Order: sequence, then structure tokens, then C-alpha cells
Amino acid sequence: MTPRPPAGSTSPAVPRVVPESDGSRQSSQESLRPPPPRWTDSALPPYAFLPGRTPHPYRSREGHSWGRPPPAAETLEPERWREDHAWLLGVDLWNAGYFWEAHELWESAWKARDRKGRQAVFLQAMIKAAAAEVKIRSGAWGAARALWTRAAAALEPFGGDPFSRFMGLDVRAFCIAAEGRFLGPAVDLPVVTSGDVFLRLG
Repeated sequence: MTPRPPAGSTSPAVPRVVPESDGSRQSSQESLRPPPPRWTDSALPPYAFLPGRTPHPYRSREGHSWGRPPPAAETLEPERWREDHAWLLGVDLWNAGYFWEAHELWESAWKARDRKGRQAVFLQAMIKAAAAEVKIRSGAWGAARALWTRAAAALEPFGGDPFSRFMGLDVRAFCIAAEGRFLGPAVDLPVVTSGDVFLRLG
């Protein structure tokens, strides 16, 4: 599907299986907030995979992606991020709470770039950030903090300029908000400008 920029209204809530105790610090009110506007038209899975609690998407016959090939990704330049379906679908998955699925999709994009270059470094850091969210939902806060610390170190060169963007993301604002999410009280990433990629935290 062709990625599309967000419209003015948010997407309807996506039905998914959520474990009763996910280890996060979300309040019930926060968990009911609608996700940011969608970037793609791709259907989202019926549940978010959580290791040990829901069927593995590819290995289990009950998995939401059983029998399907692993996600594929193109190798577009960072400046063409609005055309990068793998990146933008990963953003949609993240914002809807599918962190493992976002991790898998971004990992395929990272591998497609032979794990080399500036863009691969950025994607690997986002993979670690998504993995950290999975750990939070498993109640493994220590592992989540360790993963985020490594992701933050990799993202540091991308966020030096307060007005810089990489693949549409305000990296500096994301890191500031994520620091609170993983190392302190959960906070939301502020909306920077219309058209920028937005990743919800908390």
C-alpha cells in the first residue's frame, strides 16, 4: 500500500488482545487515548504479540501472521521517508501498541540496508527502543532501561540540532520524552509540527 500523510482526524481504535498485567505505568485513562493519525492503509494485526503471553505471530498456528512470509522492506534514502512503507507502517504499529511487530518490521528494513550506514544506525536504535517497550509490557524494567540506554547512545548524533529531523522524526524531542518514559515518570512526546512522524510514549 502507498503511504499517506496523516489526515486531520485520528484513526479508530484497533481491536487487540492486551494482557491483563503488562508491567507498564499507563493509567486506564491513558490506555484509552486514541493513537496518532495513521500513515499507511495497511491492516494492523488482531493482537499485539507479547512473548510468553500471546501466540507467536510466525511460529504458532494461532499466530496472527502464521503462514505469511516475514516482512520485506525497500532501501530508500532517508529523505524519501514519506515513501518508505516499512518505516511508516512501523510507526503506525508503534502508535497502536504493536511494539514487537514494529521491531520486526524495522529490523527487516535494517537488514535490507546490510546493517551499514547512517540510516541503518538510526533504524537499529529504533529497533532497540521498540524492544524496550516490549520489555516494559513484560514487566522487565531493568532490561527496558538497558535497551533504551543503548538506543539513546546511538540516536545522540541525530538529535544535536533542536530543529533536526531524521526520517520525519524529531529525534531530540523523542529522546527527551523517551528518557522520561524509560528512566523516569512516563510523559508524552510533544507534537512538533504538522507532518512530522509522531511516536506515542506511555
